[in-house]
Amino acid sequence: QLDTHHQQALALRLTKCHLETMGRSLVTSEDGNACEDFHQPSAVKECLSNLSTTAATTYTLFFKDLHSLCSRLLQESITKRYYQTTQTLEHVSKLAEARLQNILQQQEESSLFWKEKEERMTQWFHEQSQLSANQALEFHEQIQSKQQEDLHRHKEELQSLADALQVTKASIQPWTQLVDLVFR
Repeated sequence: QLDTHHQQALALRLTKCHLETMGRSLVTSEDGNACEDFHQPSAVKECLSNLSTTAATTYTLFFKDLHSLCSRLLQESITKRYYQTTQTLEHVSKLAEARLQNILQQQEESSLFWKEKEERMTQWFHEQSQLSANQALEFHEQIQSKQQEDLHRHKEELQSLADALQVTKASIQPWTQLVDLVFR
């Protein structure tokens, strides 16, 4: 994005080149050196104040077209970034959803595995009359502890995915607002 000073300087250069091609002068005064250096805003302002009528009209047309072009390029750039960011968010969302489904499936399988194991062990304990009630309770607590560890691990993974999704949404929100402003 060119700022106003750079747009003015470029429009002056285009005007000067165009008028020189036609054999016309850029300025009305004898001091043509006022329009040689366009790097400083003050030099651009001084040159603009000395433009001939033809040069002023030509400059105005070039500046208007250049400003429109810059605005269109900025809008295209913002739109492109918006769509790229939207596609990235969509891709990340799909990955997060797939990972979440995988975690939920693993959690279900783990829960089923430990439930079946607990049932088999409980049945075995009942069949073994010489085992004490304390040993059976201790084993049951070990199984429950393992289930809690698995559940905690899955919750942490889910939270990590949720956090990543929030960060992605937060990074897209400014672009979405900017695009909304541009299209209004």
